Amino acid sequence: MEPGTCDPARLALLNSRGAEQVEVDLPHLQYGVAVYAFTAPAEDGSNLGRYYEECYLQAQKVRTLILDDYRQAFRTVDVVCCPTTRTAAFRLGERTENPLEMYQSDVNTVCSSLAGLPAISVPCGLAGDRLPVGLQFTGPAFGEPMLFRAAGAYEEASGYRNMAAPVQAGGEVS
Repeated sequence: MEPGTCDPARLALLNSRGAEQVEVDLPHLQYGVAVYAFTAPAEDGSNLGRYYEECYLQAQKVRTLILDDYRQAFRTVDVVCCPTTRTAAFRLGERTENPLEMYQSDVNTVCSSLAGLPAISVPCGLAGDRLPVGLQFTGPAFGEPMLFRAAGAYEEASGYRNMAAPVQAGGEVS
């Protein structure tokens, strides 16, 4: 996690709206990008080789573990809140040489999708280099109304609803 992407003071804003912060363990999220890499292409097409089919089946098992992690968390909390990505937004053209590094930043977003759970991301500030960071809320199946309430409460409390990164011509952040 890069500095500035998970500032506890940002989450404390939710406390002012009646939220209680509880840490939950989601141990299988670390495998989300790898699972996504195997499941997405296979679900787009049906022509699988034997080796790929075995990897796909293993990925499906891990996908179930990810869903189980979330189900366990929802026994304790109403929504799971985490940084949308593990880094601030990339500068234009940055990290294009290393696609794996780019994909790794999506681990929080792909896991909710893999689990088939609703999620919403809202702006939550700027990192130290003045690039935007987001806050993601994930809810249980059919928990969209709760997500909208939580995200709306955060936006209202934070004042980030109308936030925009100061971008100059050419994509440079001022």
